[in-house]
Amino acid sequence: MLEFTLVTHPDQIREKLSDFNPQTTTWVVSDLKSKQEIQEQCIAKYGFYSDDSILRVSDFWKMWMRRLAPGTQIVSSEFIRVLISQFIELYGKEDGLDSHEAKTLYKYVSDLAPLLLHPSSHEILLDWVEEKETKPQWAKWIALSQKCLDYIEKEHNCIESSWIVSYLQKLDLEKIAWPKKLVFDLGSQMTSLEMGLFNTLSRDNQIEVIVPDPEWKNKFHYILNTYKDYSGYGKTTALTQATPTVKPSADKFIRFNSEINEIKYITTKVREWIESGVPAENILVLSPRIEDYWPILKFHLEAEGIHAQKDLVSSMISLGVIQRWLSTIHAQTKNVTWTKLEMSYSSYVDLANLQQFEKFKAAFAELLDDADLARLGSAKDLFYQKINLEQKLKRDDFLVAMLQSWITVDQALEHKKLLQGIIKDFIQQTVDVKLRLSDWLNLLSSRLAKKEIKVEQPTRSGVQVLPINSAAVLEATHRLWVGLDESGLKGRQTSLIPLSDIEELKKTFDLALDYPEESHADFNLRWYSMAQCKEQYFTCAHVSATGDPLNTSLYFLENNKKPEAVSYLATMVDLKQQAFTVEQYPELKRKLELETTAADLNVEGLNFKSLAPTDIEAYDQCSFKFLARKGFRLQQFDTLGLEIDPRQKGTLIHDLFKFIVHDKNYLTIGEKEISEHLDKERKERNLFPFLDIFWGPHKEKLMAIGLKFIAAEKARLSSFTSLRHKTEETIQVYYDLEKFEFTKEQPSSKHFVIKGRLDRLDVDETSKQGMVIDYKSAANSSTSTAEKWVDNSEFQLLIYSLAVEQILGVQSVGAVYYFYKTLEHKQGYQLNGNNVFLNYVQLGRNTAIDKDKQSEIYSEFNAKMKDVFANIEKNAFIVKPSDEDLCQRCEWVETCRVKNLK
Repeated sequence: MLEFTLVTHPDQIREKLSDFNPQTTTWVVSDLKSKQEIQEQCIAKYGFYSDDSILRVSDFWKMWMRRLAPGTQIVSSEFIRVLISQFIELYGKEDGLDSHEAKTLYKYVSDLAPLLLHPSSHEILLDWVEEKETKPQWAKWIALSQKCLDYIEKEHNCIESSWIVSYLQKLDLEKIAWPKKLVFDLGSQMTSLEMGLFNTLSRDNQIEVIVPDPEWKNKFHYILNTYKDYSGYGKTTALTQATPTVKPSADKFIRFNSEINEIKYITTKVREWIESGVPAENILVLSPRIEDYWPILKFHLEAEGIHAQKDLVSSMISLGVIQRWLSTIHAQTKNVTWTKLEMSYSSYVDLANLQQFEKFKAAFAELLDDADLARLGSAKDLFYQKINLEQKLKRDDFLVAMLQSWITVDQALEHKKLLQGIIKDFIQQTVDVKLRLSDWLNLLSSRLAKKEIKVEQPTRSGVQVLPINSAAVLEATHRLWVGLDESGLKGRQTSLIPLSDIEELKKTFDLALDYPEESHADFNLRWYSMAQCKEQYFTCAHVSATGDPLNTSLYFLENNKKPEAVSYLATMVDLKQQAFTVEQYPELKRKLELETTAADLNVEGLNFKSLAPTDIEAYDQCSFKFLARKGFRLQQFDTLGLEIDPRQKGTLIHDLFKFIVHDKNYLTIGEKEISEHLDKERKERNLFPFLDIFWGPHKEKLMAIGLKFIAAEKARLSSFTSLRHKTEETIQVYYDLEKFEFTKEQPSSKHFVIKGRLDRLDVDETSKQGMVIDYKSAANSSTSTAEKWVDNSEFQLLIYSLAVEQILGVQSVGAVYYFYKTLEHKQGYQLNGNNVFLNYVQLGRNTAIDKDKQSEIYSEFNAKMKDVFANIEKNAFIVKPSDEDLCQRCEWVETCRVKNLK
């Protein structure tokens, strides 16, 4: 028997619930929160409830799906989309489908599933199309959708969870016998398909459907039309309204200029109610966009010391162990990203050190049944086999690859329960087919993104913070309806079938097609806000927390077309921000001046004894740059990616040049020797271990540089028979702070030690003349000719030129930058006159100088060094670069406050 009970007020449902007996009746609702609330009411009244006494409607249909069609698996929508993509790969050519139409085909299959899964609706639909004078544009998708649905349902024996009700149409519903009376309280969530099934089930079961029937029902023609279409199939009873409907006054509708102010008002209103004696549990904060509001609202409530009953959840994919796990597989694909490569590096272990299969099996014993135990032999073989990730994989092979990867990030299986849940869910939501690795990974990632874990357990008491759709049976004396703008309340068109066709098919053939979706949130807001309470407010904002403009909802404007500005008390956050006193002003002013003026930095306890030439250059360019690196020892870590980081790459190239130049190897070695040298360097430096696919391209580039370098040096130096090369020579000199000069011996007075590594010194054994060489990749703004070195803080070659004369007794007749990308030496200097290196390099213009000019450069350099070393000795530091252009390439630009200076 089918019975319809009309309720004009939500309080009538609460009154009906007060008479609910879980022993004789099953109450079916649409959402989890309502189910939990009714369960608590049963426990409070009867001390118990049975599992079949309170159900969600989705669980009710799934239960009968498992009983009537146990061989059909319910899978995720993401898996269905992958199967549809596979269908287009197989049949796309013959059916005229392209891969980009997979999304459209999925939508039509979903829209038409109620008809295509019905035993006779498909034929009716085709006949209707044939009889139409003008065929609908969507008619061509009927046959395609049917073929695709057959491929999914018959070949792979699975359906999407949203198709369960459609699928039940083709099953023997006479087998459904429920021992209790069924009450369906689905409100705005009722569908045409479900109403059709209720009509069928009512032949052998007692079914009551609660129908919302408010006085404003005509505003929602399509949402409530489902009830109206089937009202003639059963008895209709209208409940008498005991509670008068009270329309909220206009002053209860408040609009704010921003969501921040709206949240502050909510916070002060909750605090006001609690301070007046209202229990926090009797306060509801409801919003169609509650997750957008919650982070900021949580911050303000916590500042007030107010507890809230809301789970703090996070998607499973955000967990570190999950991210590292996925990255280890992504790192073996062609679409690897820098981030995933870095995370896979941090968790990589040798595959030879994997846990034994028996230990792994023991961790999952609770998931194994007798059939699984019988397959352990083959499972063990799978576990240890080498899987080809380039080919399409069956689900078992993919899971094995993922399990092998899991052990690299969780060797002790500390998170085994987490993994158990993931595998169980993944198996339940997919079937064993062959897919590309990227498809399996996308499926797994989508499941992990949807699954949530509780970061913090919610308190059992406090303000209830919920989405609007969860307010069905909640009782509260004070309510705040928040975020009532169009973005959360506006309905969306969800069907590709035109409304006119849907209405014609429903009226002519009574086919179970759902109407285009109206706003359930808008309906529920109007319906649930009618429930009796002592005080409630409705709020919205002009601008979101992210600065996006918001349109006020129609419901809000219906009740208050011109809301006036509302003042509210300061929140605890406001009070803390406003708690500055007059006495604090001088200190605040001092701090602001410190941040906005280039004042001297007083840093105590620093004692620099040993400096590198690059340290001296850094100090002259900007003393803060020197202080950060040398004083505070800050390090700028490079992001790990597919490229070798610049510092490591520079070291590799320098060592390669050292190998080539040493003992004039460039005259004898070739490709083989360079390859062996680079492989040796890779092993010593642990570069890309076990990942030859990434090392290969870098090795090729380095070999190309090395071979070009060999050819250039062989051609250039063949005539210099008395030449000897010194490479990576350690240079150490002292700077006397009393005599203000560089010395070979350690002074007894205050001094600095200057240490560095000379890239290369070429010495003529006959004349004892030398050429200082510094390798650079290419010319840039940090390199110039010798006459600009002092002004541009390029001290390295000058220090080395002075040092080789003092330490090695070599007459420096030149110093050059060797740009190895172009094999050029256009910047530097060389002496005119008696110089065996005159034809050694081809420098640019204004680079050949005489001895007097060299002495002038040295004199200017020594004067500069006197000032630099004196200031370093005094610990004089100031945020004031010598040239603001230097800041653009400074590694500390984000840390430094130079951008705040006046």
